Amino acid sequence: MVRHASPRLASTAALTMVLALAAASAQADPSDFRPGAPGVGDTYYPGYGNGGYDVSGYRIDLTYHPTDNRIEAQTTIEAEATQDLSRFNLDLVGLTVRSIEVDGRAASWSRSGQELSVTPRTG
Repeated sequence: MVRHASPRLASTAALTMVLALAAASAQADPSDFRPGAPGVGDTYYPGYGNGGYDVSGYRIDLTYHPTDNRIEAQTTIEAEATQDLSRFNLDLVGLTVRSIEVDGRAASWSRSGQELSVTPRTG
């Protein structure tokens, strides 16, 4: 039997992201770091995907709280930068982000609609 999450359940989920992003170049000049593209340039879906890194894996650990119909989750994304990134984007729909870490350090972030922009402490 497959159960689908109710809209209320999806909207009350909390998400903590832990990103392990390998550097494209350890010797890069900080002035060379640039934001990754907010999309991969697909003709039909130009806003989908993100540029500047390749993802090799995702791990999602979650806990469901049936008493208040809530999910708490931590998502770990393993990725490798394909350029020297000062910021990168993730596509994210419907969840509340509580915190983001990049390589074990708190990162700043902002969100506009389905686009989550992450700025690590260093490039």
